[in-house]
Amino acid sequence: MGIAFSSYLKWRDCPEDEDQRPKREFAANPRTLSSEERQAVYERYCQPDVCDLSVRQAFYAMLNKGEYLASESTVYRVLRRFKANAHPDGVRPAIKQYKPTSYEATGSNQVWTWDITYLRDAEHSTRLYYAFAVIDIYSRYMVHYDVFEAETAQNAVRFLSEAMDKHYIYVRFVWFCIGQWGGYESGSNSGLAGGARRGILTVGLGSATIIPTARRCSKP
Repeated sequence: MGIAFSSYLKWRDCPEDEDQRPKREFAANPRTLSSEERQAVYERYCQPDVCDLSVRQAFYAMLNKGEYLASESTVYRVLRRFKANAHPDGVRPAIKQYKPTSYEATGSNQVWTWDITYLRDAEHSTRLYYAFAVIDIYSRYMVHYDVFEAETAQNAVRFLSEAMDKHYIYVRFVWFCIGQWGGYESGSNSGLAGGARRGILTVGLGSATIIPTARRCSKP
């Protein structure tokens, strides 16, 4: 029926009484700030000593000075009501994230996906090996795999070259996308940066493309 059980009991005992629910009045919360107090909170947080800080920083900076006007959540609500809880001047606006480029495979050896994971040595816990693997998106076939002692650009180039030679794929150029933390660095032990570790290898008409997921791309 959509009513509380206590209301049902009251209606059952007094069926001729009028429904009082539309006429009920709720008492105001005694801890609610008055309009003068809200105005005081707004004006205080607009002062030069705290206006360039975030609400949280300003709240605790004032608290360290012994000033307390309202709780942090109440300050957020008051500033939101005055439309003052916005980015301060000089702050870089949020960067819009775009959906990464996607590729569709209609046959084998059109789109490859590859990844690298580390393997711990059974005898030496501090020694790591790195397993490289390439899988064909269309057939789910593991095209090629290998294990190296280091995760470097030289090993990555060697691994991809072996995978292409194994399936007689020859490319004229490679379009390599650099991740957020950089790309391959020749001679570096961390040649595969975290942003470029997972990628898609697209092999088409005489070209190959390595695309890391959700990363910005650039041609070398």
